[in-house]
Amino acid sequence: MNLSEFGYCEYFEQKKNEQNLSEFESARVIIENKERYVVVSKSGELECQVTGKLRFTASSKIDFPAVGDWVAITEIAEGQAIINEIIERKSFIARKAVNSDDLQIIASNIDTAFITTSVDNDFILNRIDRYLAITHTGNIQPAVLLTKIDLITDNQLVEIIEKLKIRHKNIPIYVLSTIENDKFDQFTSILKMEKPIVF
Repeated sequence: MNLSEFGYCEYFEQKKNEQNLSEFESARVIIENKERYVVVSKSGELECQVTGKLRFTASSKIDFPAVGDWVAITEIAEGQAIINEIIERKSFIARKAVNSDDLQIIASNIDTAFITTSVDNDFILNRIDRYLAITHTGNIQPAVLLTKIDLITDNQLVEIIEKLKIRHKNIPIYVLSTIENDKFDQFTSILKMEKPIVF
C-alpha cells in the first residue's frame, strides 16, 4: 500500500526521525477499541497492541494511540504487530473523557474538519462556536457545512451565512441540499484533494 494515500507526508517522516524511530515501520491507526487497534501499513491491515513500555509510561488517555495517529510498529506475525510509539501528532480533535478530566483524542492528524449542521430548527450558532473552538485548539482548519437548505428561504440562508461571517471571518462556508443538488460540485471538489478530513 502507498502510505501517502492515507496522509503520510514529509512532516511525519521528519518527526519519526527526530524521535529516533527510523528502524520501525510506519502505520496509521484506523480502528481503536479498548487498547486494541487496527492499523494500515505497507503490508496492509494489521491488528495491534501497544508495548508494555508505552502502556507503563502513559500518564493519561492522550498518551495512547487514537484513530488517525501515525505509529511506529513492529510486525510480529502474519496480520499482527506491536505499536512501539506514537509519531508526534500534527493536529487532533479531543474532548473530556467520561468521568474524568483527562482529554480523549477522538481523531488526529486531520487537515480539515467540517462542522456540519442543518439550517432548520436544529441550527444553533453557539454550538458551531463550540466546535470551532475545538478545531482551533487542535490546530485543524475548520469549515462549516450547512445542510437542508431547501427547508428555508434564500433570504433566511443569507441571514444565517452573514451571522456566521460576522462571528467567524475567513472560515469557508458550504451549503448543500439533496433536493437542489446544484451546490455539490463545489463541495465535492474539496473531497478529491486527498487530505484527511472529518465531519
